Amino acid sequence: MHVTVSEPDLAEIVEGATSMMLGLDLGEIAPRDAVSDVTPSRCAIGASVQFTGEWSGALVIGCDESIGNEAAAAMFGCEVDRVAADELADALGELANMIAGNVKPLLPATTALSLPTVVQGSHLLLGIPGATPAVGVTYQRGASVFSVEIYERASKAAVIA
Repeated sequence: MHVTVSEPDLAEIVEGATSMMLGLDLGEIAPRDAVSDVTPSRCAIGASVQFTGEWSGALVIGCDESIGNEAAAAMFGCEVDRVAADELADALGELANMIAGNVKPLLPATTALSLPTVVQGSHLLLGIPGATPAVGVTYQRGASVFSVEIYERASKAAVIA
């Protein structure tokens, strides 16, 4: 079974979680041919939520520290320059959880979500071992980036065959 979430579906979910709930402007969607040049070198924080059950995969979000701090400041009601590292991690994990929770109804009913996992560093290359990207969207605002990718694991039948 393949993921049936489209890029417009995912963009609507991401924008609902970021702009309507946090008041965060992510900028414009970057053209797909520019995404590989934009995302990996600029991610300083990433979060993932695993999907298990009838459909198996993960949702991965990544962004630079600037957008991450803006999201945390909006979520915790503080100034951007006062965001602590643990608040940044909590905010990105919660954002991944909100987005994955809104993707879940588009997947088979038996699909369950894991708790979010968050990583911080510099020049992060985000992905899920053993899975392939199914759909994604990357936003760019000036030098800042925010990306969301849904990865799909091979079905059990495909692994056995």
